[in-house]
Amino acid sequence: MVITVTSTDSIGASKTATDTFVLTLQDVCKSTVLTAPNFATASYPSENLWTAMSFTFTALSESVGTCGTVTYTFKNTDTAQQTATDGVFSLSGLAFGGTASTISPWVGTHTFYVTATLDSYPTKTIDSN
Repeated sequence: MVITVTSTDSIGASKTATDTFVLTLQDVCKSTVLTAPNFATASYPSENLWTAMSFTFTALSESVGTCGTVTYTFKNTDTAQQTATDGVFSLSGLAFGGTASTISPWVGTHTFYVTATLDSYPTKTIDSN
């Protein structure tokens, strides 16, 4: 946008000056502040591996409060185990749960977390504890 000012002063009547004016508008959700979901700790002894496992978490909150739907992803800090994790755990409400079909990938200690992403702004993402 260009702004033009025209003088009406009797000494400098009809003299003009122009300047470019830039106005940038952005959706309020672009600057929303995310609060990570809180992930509950759970322990499962190996002898219980064949039973259903469930890990609950609280929902993401964001400062604007109206920025749309959120996608939650269950992550394993051991990235080599992510494929096995994806094959067992699925989302149901505010919990990821599932039952392992084979024990070999799960012998050991694993650390999981939840990633929350605003669907309308895929760069707006935050990890749980």
